Amino acid sequence: MKNLFWKSWILELAVHYQDQMILNWWNCMWYSYAEVCKSYFICFLLNCCRYESLDRFIRSRLLLRPNSLRFVGAKVALDGIIFGPLDLLVFFSYMGFASGKSVPQIKEDLKRDFVPALILEGGIWPIVQVGNFRFVPVRYQLLYVNFFCLLDSCFLSWLEQQEDAPWKQRLISLLSGKEKKDKGGWFPVST
Repeated sequence: MKNLFWKSWILELAVHYQDQMILNWWNCMWYSYAEVCKSYFICFLLNCCRYESLDRFIRSRLLLRPNSLRFVGAKVALDGIIFGPLDLLVFFSYMGFASGKSVPQIKEDLKRDFVPALILEGGIWPIVQVGNFRFVPVRYQLLYVNFFCLLDSCFLSWLEQQEDAPWKQRLISLLSGKEKKDKGGWFPVST
């Protein structure tokens, strides 16, 4: 009888622990989802007048014909140079403050995550924006971009959760030139 009591107690504990794990996972997922939605809303606010202003600037100052190759190229370049780094800075800062981190911790996270995110996004967003600026009317460009902003917010949240992943360290070491050649291959210098 004693043995049956311990078995049932251990089984009950295991079921309770599993329920707690599922509950913790759900709370973590819900928190992440809520933070992504908030950052998506911030992305929407930042982009409200962005495309119309960019369009007006290129038409009036650069005197380029709308939808021409030069017009689209100038708009993509200005958007990537001005707004790409700004969006990343706002996103990572907001996510840090929202998760209760201190300013020094946020600065450290920015040092770790900003460059890899800028490089990865620098390969994706120009393609998205060429389609946007070439084929979508200006008044609908925000709607088009908001769909990709939602995907981007999910990607950036994933990137932030990677912390010091080996691929991030390798990418940063390649960019900073802190690599050494060893036995015919390139390996990052450990810091």
